[in-house]
Amino acid sequence: MNMKQKIYILVVALVAMTVSLQAQASSFLRVTYATESGTNADNFSIEGGEIQILDNTVNIVFSGNPEQNRTYLFDDIRSLQFEIQTSTGNLELDVPLVVYTDKAGVLHLRAMESLGLINVYSIAGTLVASVKSDTTEACIDFKEARPGMYIVKTGNQTVKFIK
Repeated sequence: MNMKQKIYILVVALVAMTVSLQAQASSFLRVTYATESGTNADNFSIEGGEIQILDNTVNIVFSGNPEQNRTYLFDDIRSLQFEIQTSTGNLELDVPLVVYTDKAGVLHLRAMESLGLINVYSIAGTLVASVKSDTTEACIDFKEARPGMYIVKTGNQTVKFIK
């Protein structure tokens, strides 16, 4: 198991605990994931579901409703984001901030609104990049950065990603 898989397992395990703790008050889970071919999002009810981590996959399994089952392959995923959606308001279908790196080492960011100041931090909290963007998309040369987990902050949004 490589470092990327170990970090994904840790993150998914933390999300699974959070989903389990909040399942009483929430009814939907949104999984946003980026691959080489683009960004996708899945929305589904979390009632009766469980998250399984097996080999190179993350499985979200619903024993009472198998058509909701989802599988995410570690090798295909560039970033993976989980959000709890409550049933008290309208289900928001817009992806707030998408972050992923491509094979050339370029960090891509896309948002619904202008990104503004973009800060990228190492997991230790060190600022490794800072860029200003007046558009909804930005690319940052990230090929010199070491592999590991990073945090992107722009406006009031924070996203973790793995290089």
